[in-house]
Amino acid sequence: MRRAIRLSKRFLRYLEYFLTWAFLEKPRGLDFSMRAKTTRITAPGNHGYALTSRNALTNILRRIPISPEDEFLDIGCGKGGVVCYAADFPFKKVAGVEVESWLVDIARKNVRTLNLEHRVEIIHQDAVEFDRYENFNVFFLFNPFDIDIYATVLEIIFDTMKSREREERPVWLLCYGASNMEAISSSAIFDLFIDEICPYRGNLLRVWKSKNASARSGL
Repeated sequence: MRRAIRLSKRFLRYLEYFLTWAFLEKPRGLDFSMRAKTTRITAPGNHGYALTSRNALTNILRRIPISPEDEFLDIGCGKGGVVCYAADFPFKKVAGVEVESWLVDIARKNVRTLNLEHRVEIIHQDAVEFDRYENFNVFFLFNPFDIDIYATVLEIIFDTMKSREREERPVWLLCYGASNMEAISSSAIFDLFIDEICPYRGNLLRVWKSKNASARSGL
């Protein structure tokens, strides 16, 4: 019975994705909602793409202070839904990094279709090889890869913290879905700011804030 209920919920969820894509996105030349969890995924350890809804992202971003100095990076941005939604907020810069070339192509097309080229950059690169983390201070991760890769990416971000000691901007980790909580908490660099279940999709939501954040963060 429980398995049947799970399958029914999954079917309804995928039906929702398809109807949203078919009637709201495709006519506008957009492609956000349809998942890509296994098909065409080539990078080892990559969990594929699933959209974080606008409501889910807004629920997070409205609860942290954002200034025109802040720069947002979606790690494993897939088709670019999150970065396009984040462009509605007053970030200085919004970018996404993605390793799968075909997802990058879709994301860039979505950005062009929405006329967001002046606000959003899609970067085709492996998150482990990405060398611009120090330019950003708000990081979004929707369980993009296996836990070992997650830990490696976190270590790279932690290393950039050494050069941020005099920086006034707080650093935020917005972890949606499963995350490497142990690696973050053991780093002693961040405080857990939000720990709850997303009201829109039922995913885990943990938001971390750097301990050396200045008074300007307001929290």
